[in-house]
Amino acid sequence: MRFFNSIVLFYCTLLSFGQLNSATYRVGLQVGAGLANRSIQALNNESYIVQSPEKYNVISKSTPVLSLTADFRFNDKFTFGLLASRQSLNGEFADYKYMYENTSTLKSEDVNFKLKRRFIGAVTKYHWRISMDELELYSALRVGYIQWKRTIETKDPNFISLDKITAGRPAIGLVPIGAKFYFLDGFGLSSELAISSPYILNIGAVYKW
Repeated sequence: MRFFNSIVLFYCTLLSFGQLNSATYRVGLQVGAGLANRSIQALNNESYIVQSPEKYNVISKSTPVLSLTADFRFNDKFTFGLLASRQSLNGEFADYKYMYENTSTLKSEDVNFKLKRRFIGAVTKYHWRISMDELELYSALRVGYIQWKRTIETKDPNFISLDKITAGRPAIGLVPIGAKFYFLDGFGLSSELAISSPYILNIGAVYKW
């Protein structure tokens, strides 16, 4: 809840500041695809050692990346705003083996996990000059932080298989090309092709005033 309260507070601040500067506002809702689930499934290509090398058997699925955006445009060239997103992932490590309580007893279990990934950051966009008023083309730089919430069901106190993937970290990404097309008064569609987290491709709706 604090995550979304922070987003709402930032949005209100953004709008208030924009009113003082006669900026053009844009708010949007997008769904996209990222690489987080693929990173988890890539563990199937790795091995871990119990008494002998064992292969991970990871089964996982994810929801689309849901994103909220709010920005305002100071002039013909630059836009500044906020991007907040979240994604849920869940699955299991099937037939995971480990040594029980530091003894020679080998245990096996299915380790279930539920993950939530959140991103919040700032985005600066450079708008390319085009002749169509209904169309915006831009490139962007986004800087933010990725936070994970984990629920892992296992009796192994030394289970670390997801630690590297789900570590919180700063994230810097590039958007080589993004577009917004307004087909009604203020309403339009948006899409981006991006590099790095939280998504690499998205599509959604946008409103400006």
